[in-house]
Amino acid sequence: MDDTKIVEALGALDHGKDEDWTAAGLPAVDSVRALVGDDVTRSDIERVAAMFRRAVRADVQEPAQEPTPAAPPREMTLDERRAIAEREAKERIATIRAEKAEAEAMAVEGKRRADDCDRRIAQVNAELEAAFPPLTAAERHRQVVQRGVEDRRQAAAEREAAMAILGDGHKSPLDQAMAFRDGFGHSRPSYPGAGG
Repeated sequence: MDDTKIVEALGALDHGKDEDWTAAGLPAVDSVRALVGDDVTRSDIERVAAMFRRAVRADVQEPAQEPTPAAPPREMTLDERRAIAEREAKERIATIRAEKAEAEAMAVEGKRRADDCDRRIAQVNAELEAAFPPLTAAERHRQVVQRGVEDRRQAAAEREAAMAILGDGHKSPLDQAMAFRDGFGHSRPSYPGAGG
């Protein structure tokens, strides 16, 4: 039983129509049942809106009544509690089943999208391999040697640039000895303390 239907039905009752109310000012179960369309009991109405009563019309003066002490709420029977619990369980199960169906639909869509992504990855890899076929062992060796030569040239150029900035005064003794040339244009190392 949807509680919102009961609340809407209570709001739709006509306060000026005696058939919609009991003598005590409570909503008539038959009137609420006719508006909701489901099997509604007094306990359903009391559970949803225990304090809901017929509004007193301004043109009718009711005699002053002594307040009567509120009767303690009637405890529901085991069958009533079971019926309410079963209704709530059925509603929860229906909600869970709907969520499961939605999740399964999303899983199918996710699987389709994952397969499409795998297909596109394979296509890109095939295009890359067609544009750049794998290198032979000799070509790979040649690339490694070429990279080594380029790295050494780069390091030498960086060293020369640093030495040009720092000048000869910052050369190490080994660099100074290696830079010395004799009169014939040959390099001749000179070791400090070697006398020559």
